Amino acid sequence: VLLFMNIDVSIIVPCYNVESYVDNCLEALTAQTLHQMEIICVNDGSTDGTLSRLQIWAQQFPHIRIIDQSNFGVSMARNAGLEISRGSYVGFVDPDDLVEKDMFACLFQNAVENQADVAVCGYTAFSDKTGAVLEEESWSPDTMFYPEEHVEKFRRGSIWSRCVGPVCNKLIRRSVLEEHYVRFIPGLKEGEDMAFLLMLLPFAPRLLTMGNRFYHYRRERAGSATYGRNILLNDYRMDLLNMNAVTRFWQEKGLWTAEVKYGLIDYYMEFLRRHFIMQEGAFFKASKEDRVSLLKKWNEWLELIGGENSLERLDKWDRTFCFLLRKFPLNWNKAAFWQCQLMSFCKGRRGAYYTLRKQLLDLARV
Repeated sequence: VLLFMNIDVSIIVPCYNVESYVDNCLEALTAQTLHQMEIICVNDGSTDGTLSRLQIWAQQFPHIRIIDQSNFGVSMARNAGLEISRGSYVGFVDPDDLVEKDMFACLFQNAVENQADVAVCGYTAFSDKTGAVLEEESWSPDTMFYPEEHVEKFRRGSIWSRCVGPVCNKLIRRSVLEEHYVRFIPGLKEGEDMAFLLMLLPFAPRLLTMGNRFYHYRRERAGSATYGRNILLNDYRMDLLNMNAVTRFWQEKGLWTAEVKYGLIDYYMEFLRRHFIMQEGAFFKASKEDRVSLLKKWNEWLELIGGENSLERLDKWDRTFCFLLRKFPLNWNKAAFWQCQLMSFCKGRRGAYYTLRKQLLDLARV
């Protein structure tokens, strides 16, 4: 029967060794008040009882479809679901998370009313260990519709820049994904959501946001991709992978205009500040080998976007930090090192500049 009915929403659930969680997830999904929907569960080579749990659910609910494949990772699992999806809109749910029963009805109805390309809702993060709400990791946007949120506006502070994050709190018009063949990047072990959404951005100017926290995002789960990792360091490695992949995608699609380039550079400057400039960032916590690797990758990206000429529209200090990173490797000089040591006590970005310069000089010391 499902083959001949119109599907409003396809929900894709990538599953890997989540036997203990998938029942609660599917209980929430099958209780949705939106009836014209399909649930595509992709068993990504699980070695526990995940597949048998999925099969039990599929026997009870004909709108649950199962893909059983070898372990290729979450990106390939989601892509496999996209290939067979039939809904007007597509959403993604992680199998250890939970959703409110009216999440997809509300997102879909409001998306259709506004002819939105993407509909976004808020989310609540909670601890798997204690069940406590992690308010600092939760998020609620304003309830608004943005009909012309073009890629040129994608800079720090724009609504799209604030919405890029997890993919699971969004509904996306499937025709946009198919027309431009936007897919998750295979091989990204982290940050696949951000790369996917950045590639989607140019083709999705009609953006709807809803303040409701329909999605419940489980954190601190043992066995999850984010459990126990150095968040700052892994986050920046993720960003570097995304920067190269997204830039190449935009270039291949013929979107690499001066405005687009500036928008992306301005957005990524936020990561530069967070990880290279702020002393609590990843660069200052990494090993010497990791710091050298991060610097090389940053400079590779700068070459990809056109070198230093691409930075001319940034403000003075942003350009100064970028030019400093471009000088790596610096030549060790004891006098220069102690000058940086002294000047690093200055306030604001001047002090941050000399702190970073001291780090770069230290890397050059034999």
